[in-house]
Order: sequence, then C-alpha cells, then structure tokens
Amino acid sequence: MSDSPAFGQADLTNCERELIHLAGSVQPHGVLLVLREPHLLVTGCSDNADRLFGMPVAEVLNRPLAHCAPALARTVQAVAPTAAPDELRPLQSAIGRDDAPAWEGAIHRTHGGQLIVELEPLSPTGVFTVSHDRDKLLTLMNAAVERIGQAASVGVLSDAAARCVRDLIGYDRVMIYKFDADGHGEIIAEA
Repeated sequence: MSDSPAFGQADLTNCERELIHLAGSVQPHGVLLVLREPHLLVTGCSDNADRLFGMPVAEVLNRPLAHCAPALARTVQAVAPTAAPDELRPLQSAIGRDDAPAWEGAIHRTHGGQLIVELEPLSPTGVFTVSHDRDKLLTLMNAAVERIGQAASVGVLSDAAARCVRDLIGYDRVMIYKFDADGHGEIIAEA
C-alpha cells in the first residue's frame, strides 16, 4: 500500500508522494479510450466517457467504437495504421452526426497492440486554456528550440524544457522528474 495522496489531492506539502506516472485517471475535461483491432472494440475507457458518447459507460464497453461514435471510429481507423508504441499521432474528430471536429487528441499503440485514444474538447467549457496568437507562439517555439538546442547537459536541458513548457502552457509551476527502475521520482528541474 502506498502513502501516495489520492489523485488530485496533492499540494505543495505532499506533491513529492503523488505517483504522477501511475495516476490512473485523466483530466476531468478529457476522455481516454482503449481499443482492440480490427473492429475497434472499446475494451476500456475513462469513467467520464459517457460525456463523449452520450450513453452510460456500461453500454460502451465491449462494443465496437462505430456503435458509439461512428465519426470518431472513421477517424481512428484512418490514423491507426500509422500508430506506433511511444509515438503519439494527433487527431481531430467529430463525434455525433455533425461533421465539424469537436474533439482533438492523440492516438498511440501499446506494446501489446491495443490503441490508446486520448481526447479533449476543442472548446472546453470551464477549463483554463492558454491561447497564443501566431506571432507569440512562433516566438515561444523559436526560443524553446534555441534553449533546448544549446543544452550541453541533461541538467541544462531539463531546466530549459521546464521553462519552455511553463511559458507555452501558462502553468505557474512546472517540474521535470527523473524516475528510477523502482518508480521513485526525483525532481531534476523546476520553473
């Protein structure tokens, strides 16, 4: 039994005990799906998938994705051949009958061959998002590429990555962890 705080209950006094690499949940506005080919059978999903499908999770599990979200199934079917372990492929998709993309996210394949689909609404309500205009985004990306490209050590690279992520996404605090073989983490950079 771990003394890790419940997911979402970490704060500055206990965040070192939060098992961030084993959280077992997704952001409240996002949805996670686990699919098995060839029929894109939904073998797992986050508890809030009912929001995405408009039906209880129990009616989604062990059914083909096309039964629950035909447009999403077509999008996943198109992207799946390029999905590989440890390499995210972006996607945007409509969910219902409307053809306009309403969700965006990424897909990748597990080493066991299952497809993992992570989705977020394109226009989340009640969720803080950062929106940079084109020029600001290009400036931030150029600065990130320059900082990361000039890093001569893991420490300098980690510091640069933490600063770049903080600047891009607007978080107050960004930490870079290094995990050992036993899953213990150490903060090696912070911005």
